[in-house]
Amino acid sequence: MKKRLRFVLVGPGAVGSALSSALRRRGHREVARYGRGGRRGTRAGWADLDEPFDLLLIAVPDREIAPLARRWAKRQGWRGKFVFHTSGALGSSVLAPLARRGALTGTLHPLTSLPRGSAKSTALRDIGFGIEGDVTTRRLAFELVREIGGWPLALRGRSRAAYHLGACFASGYLLALVSIAAEMMARGGSLRKPDSRRSALALARVTLENAERAGLEEALTGPLVRRDLSTVRKHLQVLRQMRRDRAVLHRILALQMAEMLRRAGRIGPRDASEARRVLKSRSQKP
Repeated sequence: MKKRLRFVLVGPGAVGSALSSALRRRGHREVARYGRGGRRGTRAGWADLDEPFDLLLIAVPDREIAPLARRWAKRQGWRGKFVFHTSGALGSSVLAPLARRGALTGTLHPLTSLPRGSAKSTALRDIGFGIEGDVTTRRLAFELVREIGGWPLALRGRSRAAYHLGACFASGYLLALVSIAAEMMARGGSLRKPDSRRSALALARVTLENAERAGLEEALTGPLVRRDLSTVRKHLQVLRQMRRDRAVLHRILALQMAEMLRRAGRIGPRDASEARRVLKSRSQKP
């Protein structure tokens, strides 16, 4: 991008700080920031902003975006200015008060996990960004994302909540699954909690690396891949001694895995049918 943007950041948390750092690394200039820890205090307002800007970045919790848009819409001179929020669950319609004043509004959602202290300028490289808005807004978002080393994902349709739910499954819920795996490993092997968690994380990391290299279906391993239904039955017997939700979760995941293997041709229709029969067997239910 030839033009260097002047931008205002509202919400200097993990996401906002990482975005600001990435943009500044590419030569764009942050002229002001608002929010907890910001240079201008804790109020996400605009009354004391006297510097011109091209882009307003809103990186606050979802519940704060609409009220913030209404407050900032009171400012004059929005025509031609861009406004992005970073929510994954909300569309650009939440910025309607600004759009009515002439602002070009859209979403710029980093599809990644950013714990506290992740404001490095490289934190947003090699990740997808969910982008939504009009043609002009999307064009700018695409340029910015490519410039900072990510890849743009054009979001369409109204079910943003489903998109965001998928992100939760691939991130926070994935860690919840690893936590359950560590509990099972600790129980079955009399392991200490730190050892079981470290081992489960190491296994998950290798699995994800394999999936990135070979593809999801090709990276699948385990008794279903080997058509080892005797081991699957042993797993089901063990689950009868655990909380019911563990058995329900196992059945859901195992059935999904069997279907993935069938679609990929790694097991035949007959093997997939037999796996489903075993997994759904009434005698195996807790």
